[in-house]
Amino acid sequence: MLDPQVILADARRASIPGAVGDAPDRPGVLAGESISSDVRATIPSSSPLAVAIDGRGLFVLRQNGVTRFGRRGEFQIDAKGRLTDQSGALALGFRVNDTGEPLAGLAVCQVPASDIAAQRYSSYRIDERGVLFGEAERIDTTTGRREIRSNAIARLALAVFPAPERLARDGDVLLAPTASAGNPTIVSAGEPGVSRLRVHVLDAGMVDIEGDLARLWGARRQLEAQVAIASATDKDTRTALGLVK
Repeated sequence: MLDPQVILADARRASIPGAVGDAPDRPGVLAGESISSDVRATIPSSSPLAVAIDGRGLFVLRQNGVTRFGRRGEFQIDAKGRLTDQSGALALGFRVNDTGEPLAGLAVCQVPASDIAAQRYSSYRIDERGVLFGEAERIDTTTGRREIRSNAIARLALAVFPAPERLARDGDVLLAPTASAGNPTIVSAGEPGVSRLRVHVLDAGMVDIEGDLARLWGARRQLEAQVAIASATDKDTRTALGLVK
């Protein structure tokens, strides 16, 4: 029998930014619209580190020493200067040159320790290419004007899977690799032919609400049928025992 609590738990994921639900008609398959469609609902955010992937692809994250993937671009800089999501998973990407072009292999997006110690940056932001910038405020001694200077620190990586709907959910917003999902292509966001990011927005939780409601209705009908059968069986048993005339 369908478990109404499991169905409701899946439906509630729609309220969590970047959450991924289950396909109600295909066990073991994720709701495909949330990870493979080019058109997604988004939620506005005031954070300069909030970004949504405009197209296919998943952020590459490291949680407890293992690689995970996700659509929730709700990032922050932790006390060690690392770019993390709201759960503390580390965002992976590439070191960059002064223009934000990737230079090296995949690593944690991190502000240099010397810059953190010197409190070099007053704020951070991520642009449409997924480049993390540190911003320093200064006053021009000649004009007296306030200036903001940006320094490119790292560039977010995206993973593109052959069959992303075959990834496995790890909690509400993280996805674990599987053999059936295929081997991902790791690219930097914003490259030619690769999804760019939308800034100041987050991916809305994508769940097949209609399918979940249909499953919930089916579970209720099953429960009603079982109650009716149990009631009829109980009445027949009591009649046979002579308790009901």
